[in-house]
Amino acid sequence: MHDPKRVNWRERAKPTPPGNFHRSNRTTVQGLFYLGVTFTLLSAILTLVDTQNWPTFIFAIGFFVIAGIAYLYWRWMSVDYEEIYEEKHREWRESERNRK
Repeated sequence: MHDPKRVNWRERAKPTPPGNFHRSNRTTVQGLFYLGVTFTLLSAILTLVDTQNWPTFIFAIGFFVIAGIAYLYWRWMSVDYEEIYEEKHREWRESERNRK
């Protein structure tokens, strides 16, 4: 039977995907970011409906596309997979030492 206290270290040593990386620290910032994006897009749409100013609207959409790509790139690049792997491996070696 599976012992819940035993950890599958091979599984744990795999790099953490960006979506799960320091999630608790990032939720507030992400919430504010998405709130700002929603507010700005909504105001851009309302401005377009009111003034029929298509170039400004297209610029706003282009800006958010570029900002979104930059954000995703930053998120992927900010995760140091090698460091995470080393840390998990160190934990595994310590647990092996403690088990003996």
